Amino acid sequence: MSGQGRVRATSKQASRDTHTGYYFAVIALGNFFGPLLLGPLFDTVGRVPMISATCIGSGGLLFVTAWLFARGR
Repeated sequence: MSGQGRVRATSKQASRDTHTGYYFAVIALGNFFGPLLLGPLFDTVGRVPMISATCIGSGGLLFVTAWLFARGR
């Protein structure tokens, strides 16, 4: 089977086995509510501290997610 055929077969199988739509919904909600909730903080706290805080917070959440996946949860 060619490379593209394998990708199609794998993606069809994966789409039946996962709940990808839920992940897209959570990302969409985060993209909608994130600016609404964080926007005022950028005005009051300042741009540089907020960019630093969001990058550090994002890295921390990524670390926790990787740790949970490594534990099998």
